[in-house]
Amino acid sequence: MDTKDDLLDAVVREPDSDQPRRRYAAHLRGLGDPRGEFIDAQLDLAGSRKGDAKLEARSRALLADHRAAWSAPVAAWTRDVMFVRGFIELVTMPATSFIEHGPKLLRAAPIRHVMLDDAGPSMAALVMVPQLDAVRSLGLFSGRLTDADVGLLAGSPYVSRLRWLDLGYNRITDAGVAALAASRSLGALAYVNLVGNPCANPVEEYGRDYDGSIVGGSVELPDAGAALEARHGRVAWLHAPSVFATYPPSPLER
Repeated sequence: MDTKDDLLDAVVREPDSDQPRRRYAAHLRGLGDPRGEFIDAQLDLAGSRKGDAKLEARSRALLADHRAAWSAPVAAWTRDVMFVRGFIELVTMPATSFIEHGPKLLRAAPIRHVMLDDAGPSMAALVMVPQLDAVRSLGLFSGRLTDADVGLLAGSPYVSRLRWLDLGYNRITDAGVAALAASRSLGALAYVNLVGNPCANPVEEYGRDYDGSIVGGSVELPDAGAALEARHGRVAWLHAPSVFATYPPSPLER
């Protein structure tokens, strides 16, 4: 019979699948642990019962009562966490903590989204952390990053599955943006935020219709973006609708 640790290991190994999460929830329910109900509730809200107000209220109440206990496995290393589909999937933490504790963090929960504080001074070490390979969304907002730091990220062997990248309010110029566009490591990247940097804006901006929906191609690619594509071919993140800027980046969770 699988133990609780065995079941958690299965969740971590298959973070995109609901079935290991359901099995873990069933095990906890059998023990009378309210975490099992919470996991099932969040999974239902992400699927067949999306928008169910009563279930949403129950999920919020359970989390309010037990957040500290359920966050305890990663609390020593993180500043904040967010639960997605019943488990901690988003963490906010110092970059130095991720570098030091990445292996333990990724064994404790199916982490998908990582927001790092003050990453610039530690960038050379950060880009060589193997656990980056599990990360789909990386936030390096206001981290004192330079073009050289972006070049290190662009060459990391562990970012091939990264889809969402927040580089807002750093020190990145056109040279850093060119390194991102030329990167062969970042082939899955679908969204990049460069707001607040000294570089020219290369990203296509999308308008919204009267009902709030995205109007595709409503603003042409800026000259800076067109120049990048003339040199490197199509760059997917230059065309990402602004809806991908949500926090956490829910369109890119899976």
